[in-house]
Amino acid sequence: MTTIRPFDKEKDYPGVVALWNVLNPEYPSTEEASRREDEARPSPPLWGNIVAEKDGEIVGVANFYQYRHDPHKFSVYVDVHPAHQRQGTGTMLYRALRETLAPHQPTALSSIAREHVVTRMHFLPKLGFVETMREWESRLNPATFDPGVLRSAVQRAESAGVEIRTFAELSSDPEGERTEGE
Repeated sequence: MTTIRPFDKEKDYPGVVALWNVLNPEYPSTEEASRREDEARPSPPLWGNIVAEKDGEIVGVANFYQYRHDPHKFSVYVDVHPAHQRQGTGTMLYRALRETLAPHQPTALSSIAREHVVTRMHFLPKLGFVETMREWESRLNPATFDPGVLRSAVQRAESAGVEIRTFAELSSDPEGERTEGE
């Protein structure tokens, strides 16, 4: 049986960070970093976590963050371990999140879903969320990148009058420096 309860900062960091790392391997975290981030949060705004626990293991977490400019708007996130998805855990977490926020009379909730996280892309619309913005993330590993694949694009840009320089070149070029107001 899954239990939904408030986050306990004395004992839940290891489980929440482990869940984060399963769901976000490209952005790994540590218990220490997570604690530091939480301790650095200003108060207000209101923020918090709710966890889903099954057999002593954290299998889901819901987070909420109050917008600074409007105390009735919140960012919300619901994450569930892949082995426990599609079993009602996310819905239970979302209901608990709504109950937690009800006394603050929220007028708007927002969330983020990256396109490759298909379960969240399908889950949020079922809760009534609608897409208002789309972003793409591009990654380049400089250690393995072959710049030769862009040679023709660079040649086209240069023949059109575009000058391509490295950040280091711009940083050492006095003409590349700009002062405020230019």
